[in-house]
Amino acid sequence: MNGRKRIAETRRLHAISRHLVILAAPPFDELNVVGVVQVFGTANQFFPEHARPYRIQVASASPESLMTGYSGLSISPHLYYRDVRDKVDTLLLASGPVKNKDVDMDLLQWIIRLSRKVRRLGSICSGAFLLAETGLLDGRRATTHWAHVKEFGARFPKVLLDPDPIWLRDGDIYTSAGVTAGMDLALALVEEGLGSKVALAVARQVVLLLRRPGGQSRFRAELPIC
Repeated sequence: MNGRKRIAETRRLHAISRHLVILAAPPFDELNVVGVVQVFGTANQFFPEHARPYRIQVASASPESLMTGYSGLSISPHLYYRDVRDKVDTLLLASGPVKNKDVDMDLLQWIIRLSRKVRRLGSICSGAFLLAETGLLDGRRATTHWAHVKEFGARFPKVLLDPDPIWLRDGDIYTSAGVTAGMDLALALVEEGLGSKVALAVARQVVLLLRRPGGQSRFRAELPIC
């Protein structure tokens, strides 16, 4: 690559640089956060440090310096959600099937306000519950973890729930199925932004299928004990 082409490529990469925020709200599975960070972080590794396409931040729903997931692993977030200042391109919500009585209304209002500014809004696994509490999923197609679809459907009848897909897009809002499906969604977002060649390279690096065949229905049946 000659000098002019290298400069043009660098400028192009800077132009597509995106600020990605993953909001972790208890209760959450650790992989819902770490897996998504891994996919986008791996995509960054294929570019020079000065031209990495993603600026990734994990934001916590509370001001504590550590947040603990279902499995007991403590994660140190980059910042508290109220301290997010820079323009956000993509906001992803990682949470469990949060109960209505436990919902932080200030957090919901923050999500609603930010939703008007971001290019893409999404949920990982049962983070769809938190997203649905904002009302932003009303009238939209969405999915969530197969084990929680009955509860989700009962609580959010205005959402057009589809329990089978690994992930779904409705306009600028994305939802995904359980745990590892968050990585599938992240990979799809990488492909959407950086193209299939980069996405395939990421998939090979993290040992994922670029497009997982089938949906969640095969996981609903009781799995045999080995």
